[in-house]
Amino acid sequence: MNKQLLILGIAILLSAVVLSGCVTSIYDNNSQKSIILDDDFFQNASRDPFKIINIRLEVDILEINVSYSGGCEEHEFSLFGPSSFKGNSLVQ
Repeated sequence: MNKQLLILGIAILLSAVVLSGCVTSIYDNNSQKSIILDDDFFQNASRDPFKIINIRLEVDILEINVSYSGGCEEHEFSLFGPSSFKGNSLVQ
């Protein structure tokens, strides 16, 4: 379970991204994105390397800054985990 929490935390939907010298904010106050809880997606999702710089939770908005070597173009990250998290108070 702790390993799953770690993987879930590392694969978080990012609100702000720091990309190899480029700083790009993709914060969207109206975002309705949610956590993907699907075993197949969880097992097969891309796991490109990135480094978590900072994590901040303000009310119900999670903001994570990362360093990622993908260049300056826009990148999209998703928060995902195994279906065993359904109904877990940690993800509600």
